[in-house]
Amino acid sequence: MLNEAIKVDEIVNKNFPLFNLNKNRSETFSQFCRDFCELNEPLRRFQEGFQHQIQRLESNETLNPNIKLNYPLSSIFGRTFNIQVGFVIMLCCSSVFVLLSASYMNQFNYKRLWLALMACLCPLMASGTALGLLFLFGVRFGTVLCVTPFLVLAIGVDDAYLMIHAWQRIKSKEKEINRGIIETIKERVLVDTGPAILISALTNICADAIGSFTGSPEITLLCMGSMAAITVDFIYQVTFYAIDHYREQQIVPFFTMATIFVNNPGNLSNPSQIQRLNKLVNEMESLPESWGSSSTNYFIRDLSDFLGEESLNDLNNGSINEFLKWPENKHWKAFVRTDGENGTLKRFFFTTAYHGESLKEWAERANLQNKWRDIIDKYNDLNATVFNDEGLFLDLINNMPTDAWQSALSTLICMTTICALFMGGEWRTVILAGITIGSIILGTLGILAWMDITMDPIMMAALVISIGFSIDIPAHVSYHFYSSGKLIDYL
Repeated sequence: MLNEAIKVDEIVNKNFPLFNLNKNRSETFSQFCRDFCELNEPLRRFQEGFQHQIQRLESNETLNPNIKLNYPLSSIFGRTFNIQVGFVIMLCCSSVFVLLSASYMNQFNYKRLWLALMACLCPLMASGTALGLLFLFGVRFGTVLCVTPFLVLAIGVDDAYLMIHAWQRIKSKEKEINRGIIETIKERVLVDTGPAILISALTNICADAIGSFTGSPEITLLCMGSMAAITVDFIYQVTFYAIDHYREQQIVPFFTMATIFVNNPGNLSNPSQIQRLNKLVNEMESLPESWGSSSTNYFIRDLSDFLGEESLNDLNNGSINEFLKWPENKHWKAFVRTDGENGTLKRFFFTTAYHGESLKEWAERANLQNKWRDIIDKYNDLNATVFNDEGLFLDLINNMPTDAWQSALSTLICMTTICALFMGGEWRTVILAGITIGSIILGTLGILAWMDITMDPIMMAALVISIGFSIDIPAHVSYHFYSSGKLIDYL
C-alpha cells in the first residue's frame, strides 16, 4: 500500500502538466509549485525506512536503531517528522466513502420519499438562489453564511409538511380524483396553509431585518442571508412546490492552533535578537493549554540544528538561503520571506497548537485568544500579530448576551405586530398569542441559564432558530382559532 501511495504521488507531481502563461510553457506540479511542495515528504521517508527495516529482517539482521517508525512521530537518523495529519485525512476519507457506498446500496422504493426529498430540496434551492443574488449585488461572503441553508431548511421543511398534510387530509375526503378535483385540492391547500406560512415567513423576515442593523458584522451578514433565503423559500413553496442523534465531540472541539506572523524579525546575526524571538515562542508554548514544542513549526530551531549553536551566533545573510536549498528544509520556504539573493530575512511566521477539554467551550477559546494577544503585545518591536481561524467569532463572545435578548425582543414585537395585522379585530387572540410567544422566549432563555450554558455564536444561532421554529405553533393555532370564529359567524 505504501508503494502504491508513492506511485500516486509521483503521478500527481509529474504527469499532470499545466500551461504557465507567464513562462509560456507547460509545467508539471513539481515545477510550478512554490510553497509546501514537499508536504508528502514524510510519507516517502517513512516508506524508505520501512523498506530498509524489512530488508534487514529478511537478511536476519537486527533493526537499525537510528530508524524509529512510530506514530504519530517517526525518526530517521535523528530527523523527526509528524505523520499524524496524513493518517487522519486518510481515515476520514475512507470512513466517508464507505458510508456513502453503504447508503447508495440501500435504495428506497417508496413514492412518498420523493415528497420528503422535495421538502428538503426546496429550501436548499431557495438558499442557493438567495445567496447567489446577494453575491451578485456585491454582498461579501462570510463563513457564518454556511448556517443559512440549515436555518432555512428547518423552517422550509416545517411549511412543506403542513402543505403535504393538508393535501392528504383534503384528498381523503374526495371519493373520485380527476384533473378538476386536483386543481380544487391545490386551491384549498393554499387557502388552508398559505396564511400560516405567510405569518411564519413575515415574522422571520422582519426579525432578520432588525438583526441586520446590529453592530456585529457577522450577525448582520447572517441576518441578511437568512432574510433573503426565507423570502425566496416562501416564493418557491407557494408556487412550484404547492402541487407536488449523536455527534462526535472529542476531536475538533479540543484542538486549536495559533499562527503568529513576525513582520519585523530584526537582524538575526545579533544573538540577542534570536534570543528575543525564542523567548516569544517559549512564552506561547508555556501556556497551560499548549501542546508543547512538538506541535510548533518554528524554522529557527531547524536552522540551529543545521548550522550548530556556534555557527548560529555567526549567522550571515547567505546562511538562510543555504539552509532552504536542502531538500529536507524546502518546506520552510512557505514560512519565511527573504530579500531575494541577498538572503536577508524580511518576515516569517510560526504555528503552535493547543488542546484541552476546556477548549470545547467558546468562552474558554476566547480567553485563550486573549492570552495570545497579551503575549504578543509584549513584543511591539517585532511587529507581531496572531491569527486564528475562529478569531472572528471569538471576538463576538462578549456581545452575544446583548444580541440574544435584542433578537428575542425583536421576534416578540414582530410576531405580535403581524398577528395584529391579520387578526386586528380579535385583540384578545392577539394578546394571547403574544403572551404565548413571550413565555416560549422566556422559557427558552431561562432553561439555558438554569443549565449554565455559555452564550456563543453557535448557541446564538441555535437560539434564534429554536425561537423562530417554536413560535410557528402558536401562530398556526391562533390563526386557525381566529378563522374558526369567522366561519362560525358566517354560518
